[in-house]
Amino acid sequence: MDEQYQRDIMTRFPYPVARVFRKLRTDEYLDPGPQRRDQILATAEAVTRFVAFVVLCECRDLLERDGSSQVKTFLPFIEKTFEKPSWGVWHGTVREGLKLIAQAGAEPILKELHGYWFAKGNRQSEAADALEKLSACRNGLEHGSIPKDTATAKRLCEENYPLLCAALLPLAFLLNYRFVSCSAIEVTKRRRFDPRFHHRIADAVGTTEDFMSQRDERSVPLDAPALLLLEPRGRRCLNLDPLLVHESKAGRAPDIFCFAGGSRSGAASFVACNHGGEFNTAGSRRQEILEEEVKHLFDLFVARTGEVSHG
Repeated sequence: MDEQYQRDIMTRFPYPVARVFRKLRTDEYLDPGPQRRDQILATAEAVTRFVAFVVLCECRDLLERDGSSQVKTFLPFIEKTFEKPSWGVWHGTVREGLKLIAQAGAEPILKELHGYWFAKGNRQSEAADALEKLSACRNGLEHGSIPKDTATAKRLCEENYPLLCAALLPLAFLLNYRFVSCSAIEVTKRRRFDPRFHHRIADAVGTTEDFMSQRDERSVPLDAPALLLLEPRGRRCLNLDPLLVHESKAGRAPDIFCFAGGSRSGAASFVACNHGGEFNTAGSRRQEILEEEVKHLFDLFVARTGEVSHG
């Protein structure tokens, strides 16, 4: 990857990806070895997880709109996705979710995602193949089939960084979208005029959690509080709650937190993108809302697939 694109990733990509990638450019992770090996893999996992969150929320919105019968083919392992997600589960989630969206003829917010994940003939693209190989490498390290010695780590750095580049280069379309945290909305209404909605929005991009904020006036309200993906013209948006949440009180420090598993009751755990640590829904001021949304995901996906499998 050229230097300018790497800087674009670090300054303009969604924070959950940019923050992890940034470490590869620090002195601590510069030299080939175990730390750089692990950070390459962590970055690739962050890419897969972010894409999976987007795809799952697209599928959620699709099923809420029309209850598509295509759910019969969707994610036979979906319960694992919500109960104990892993890198491999996220990878399968993207694949099957994008198939569902295509079969339903829906137009997702990130319209480039299908081409990012699939080549002609619905074969996996080079980017998806690269992520799958990196996931297999991480599994090999965890299960002992790949040695963890320094010499092997250096070799893996040389082999895996080009794979990470292959996954990141086709993601340049993310630069055309906005990833924002909408924290609150104020309403003004003059006589003879339609109401105006003044949003407090922060661009949740780059490598620092001190996101640049602004007021965004619209004639139609967005969801708040929520992390949103806005299409280039800002007319359509995708709410990523409760898979990605921006919390200022629940963890050790303000951060964006990623869904890390939940239960049918709605209780769930989250892990920070950077220094916020972890938290459970019980530790959030938004507990009731988060648990309601998590339970809704189980009801929407798991119940449906269960009904189909017995039918």
